[in-house]
This record gives sequence, structure tokens and C-alpha cells, in this order.
Amino acid sequence: TTTSTTTDDNDEDARQEQQQQFEYQYTLVYSKTIPEGPRMLKWVFNKLIGANGNAERNAHSFSKLIVEQTASEVVFKAKTNLEIDIKFPAMLLKILPMSKEKAEEEGSAAVQTTIDKDNKPAFSNIADKYLEFLSSSSSSSS
Repeated sequence: TTTSTTTDDNDEDARQEQQQQFEYQYTLVYSKTIPEGPRMLKWVFNKLIGANGNAERNAHSFSKLIVEQTASEVVFKAKTNLEIDIKFPAMLLKILPMSKEKAEEEGSAAVQTTIDKDNKPAFSNIADKYLEFLSSSSSSSS
């Protein structure tokens, strides 16, 4: 966790309003993929990249949650680097219904859609908890 205080000498309002920034960093330690959908597709998935498959799969993630607080507002920012490596045997690549590049493109788009969808409620929850924290800390200091 890091804390910094910044001011901008070029902006009159910024000089009068001090900004605090808190940063929380976290790393993916373990992930497990559980396919959903029709039984046949789950079987194919498990044969290709699942627990029973021949493919090698690794996921790496490093994320930062940054909270910037000024006298008038709080801004939450998230930055994530996500890498998913899937190595298929050459024979499996030949039976894919699309090119390797197209599969990577569609897979990346699907992951981005899921992250965007899942982060909306997560950020809402973070904001709610932060407001609860501010409320409880201001009432306990009174």
C-alpha cells in the first residue's frame, strides 16, 4: 500500500485543494476454469483445455486499485494486466473452426466483456464500502 500527496502548481484550485492517493496492488495466485453450457461443449472444452485436456494453460494477473481523494470528490481507478497462455497441440489447432488469430481475437473480446460486466457491481460495492468507512470514521472521531 502506498500513499502520496500531490499538488499542481499550475492550477490555482489544485494548489488550494490537496489530493491524497492510496494504491492497493494484488496478484492472481490461483484460478480454476469451470465451463458452463451444453454438456457436449463442456466435454469438448475439457478435452481441449480443461482438467482432462492435453493443453497447457497459465493465467497471470497484476492489478492496482487506486483511490484518489480530494476535498470535493473520491475517484476509484483500476488498472489490470491479464495474460492467459494456452498452448494447444498442433493437431488441435488444425481442427479449430477458425484461424488461431481469429480465436485469439474472439477470446480476448470475450474476456474483456466478462471483466467489464463483472467490474461494474464490484466497483459499486467498493464505493459503498468506502462511503461506509468514511461515515464510520467521521462519526467515531466526533
